[in-house]
Amino acid sequence: MAADSPTPVLPPADLVAADDSPAALHATDASAATASAATASAADVAAAGISAVAAARANAGRVAVAAVPAEDGAVDRPRVDLAVFDIAGTTVEEHGAVYQALRAAVEAAGGAPSATDIERWMGADKRAAIRALLAAVPAAAAGSTAVTPDGATSDGSAGDGGAAGDGATGDGAGASGGTPDAAAVERVFLDFRARLDTAYRTRPPMPIPGVVEAFGTLRARGIRIALTTGFDRSVVGPLLASLGWDGGLLDAVVCADDVPTGRPAPYMIFRAMEQTGVTAVARVLVAGDTVRDLQAGTNAGAGLVVGVLTGQVGATTLGAARHTHLLASVADIPAMVTGPLG
Repeated sequence: MAADSPTPVLPPADLVAADDSPAALHATDASAATASAATASAADVAAAGISAVAAARANAGRVAVAAVPAEDGAVDRPRVDLAVFDIAGTTVEEHGAVYQALRAAVEAAGGAPSATDIERWMGADKRAAIRALLAAVPAAAAGSTAVTPDGATSDGSAGDGGAAGDGATGDGAGASGGTPDAAAVERVFLDFRARLDTAYRTRPPMPIPGVVEAFGTLRARGIRIALTTGFDRSVVGPLLASLGWDGGLLDAVVCADDVPTGRPAPYMIFRAMEQTGVTAVARVLVAGDTVRDLQAGTNAGAGLVVGVLTGQVGATTLGAARHTHLLASVADIPAMVTGPLG
């Protein structure tokens, strides 16, 4: 593989370009044998040009590895008019501060979320996540009813955080559990905001390597760039300003408080299409580092739904969600698409 070849696609071992997926994975003949392996060996890495990070994550998650063709030799690259990216963990390295702050704020309010509980709500509107985490019974409790990413409970009952409580009053969640009131959620949200502000001042967020260059390449091809996020605009504005991304790099930014419902609902993607004048959802690429990002892309009917492994979710979990590609980073996306200008 050429030296400038992109980092490879990481398709899940049991779901590789299903017949009904929006787009098929593209792999070279040389990578086909690699893709059939359960894990990536040192020989695979040498033969396919797989990065050490991608190989390590593939092995950890037992995910098969395939390579993306070099850009100069690629054929039939899909046309994209709009690329929609998540922020934290996808385009911005913030060292896990969002979910550390979220967990700490919920715990301070009397909740007891596990790491799995937090992961379940990654990518969600933060107020919705807080509401559910305050109401949910810890997964370790006998007879607990976990809240799933789409707001349903694990026993099939409806409700965004409607499971019985664990006895903690939770700053508004009653002793018997149940959905906390809006005032309680807002108090915890403000605590979350304060904790996140402190974390960001202590260790400022930075663009993930290669992301700004990828944005530039995509825009040069006429592809519009949008960000969507589970944050509200009061968080996003200062964050983008600190990165220098508020001066024309982006064509649209859609926040959780801009739409009636956040991920996995597709509304932020549709709003980005409205703001950029894109009408063909088949020519929209959606990329993110959480299950909810991929679910939103699928629910929108996006032509490409791309998971990236730069966030807090591992390859096995991310790969279980319907998608068209799994990549090591957003930096690899320009090599697999073309735009209105080529």
